[in-house]
Amino acid sequence: SKAGLTTAGCTDKADLIERAEEAQQKLAAGGGDGADAEAIEAEVAALPITETLPILERSIKGEPSQTSALRANACLERITKAFMGPESSVAELPHGRLLSAVLGSLKMGLGGQGGLFMMACLLLPLVLAEREEEDEDLSEMVQAAEQEHDADVFETLLAGLAKFEREEVQNSILVTLRQWLGCQVEHDGGDDFVAVEESTAFEMLNAGMMPLVLRAMRTYPANLQIADSGVAVISAICGLHPSVTIAEVIAAAGTLDVLVAALSSHASDLEFLAGGIALLKALTTQPAGKSAAKRSGAAKGLQTLLRKHPNEPELQREVTDLAKLLTGAVATGGGKGTRRSAQTSDQPITATYLY
Repeated sequence: SKAGLTTAGCTDKADLIERAEEAQQKLAAGGGDGADAEAIEAEVAALPITETLPILERSIKGEPSQTSALRANACLERITKAFMGPESSVAELPHGRLLSAVLGSLKMGLGGQGGLFMMACLLLPLVLAEREEEDEDLSEMVQAAEQEHDADVFETLLAGLAKFEREEVQNSILVTLRQWLGCQVEHDGGDDFVAVEESTAFEMLNAGMMPLVLRAMRTYPANLQIADSGVAVISAICGLHPSVTIAEVIAAAGTLDVLVAALSSHASDLEFLAGGIALLKALTTQPAGKSAAKRSGAAKGLQTLLRKHPNEPELQREVTDLAKLLTGAVATGGGKGTRRSAQTSDQPITATYLY
């Protein structure tokens, strides 16, 4: 950082060592761009909130350097704190320009600035939430931002998920992706929700979303927020009543193995179980999902959940329905079952809002 260098372009340990040696040589020769994170943060913190956006815009549009990245990061942090705090002047920030600046920061962060990418991820859901009720306005803002930076929000988030493997960055990206997809989900006005349009779902699947989401869930199985966001993201793609093709694609990615493992890892968290069981039930309404669930040992996992939560009638009902679907038997807390038809239950799937 002191030498004004980043890890952009480094793909392995040898590259990092070479870049570090380059930085040492540059500092020894009196080089560097003089970047001082603490000084920059103090400078930005002293500014009125309305002055931070122009500085952020200049930072992401100018020549990339450690100083510009630090200044952009400081501005994002300042604005994020304002959104989350009592500062009323944040309403004066033009949301269209702010959304564009956040996307520009994400794009800049892909150059090797994981911290900058993560900070932009923290702010994006807050900006989206401000306009979530105004669908047309939000759509126009997003389109304008994507045109300005020649970047797609969804594809940029996926690129970050592929590039930055640190747990905290993966977590931040998935939370943001969850919020982003939540804005795309169509609500039918009832207790149920449907997924994104199927054409959009296929575009997202073809972009390589499932392997990246599942990789995060496999790599950090103990992280409840990653598991929860992963379930929410997949739910946005398939909804509660996925088509045969969507269910086949999601099942073929290995989703059921990861989902069943997550239900086991976070079996004590009832809120997570509600979303996870709803997704499991949705996927198993189609043959591909049902077969994959059987192979993943879902039935055994469901028995464990029944024994763990004997005083949760709603969960008991949902799990019993799933057991009937998978095995044709009624699951019980004691692990025994009465043989019944394996037909799909007539009871509707309870919608679980994950966004």
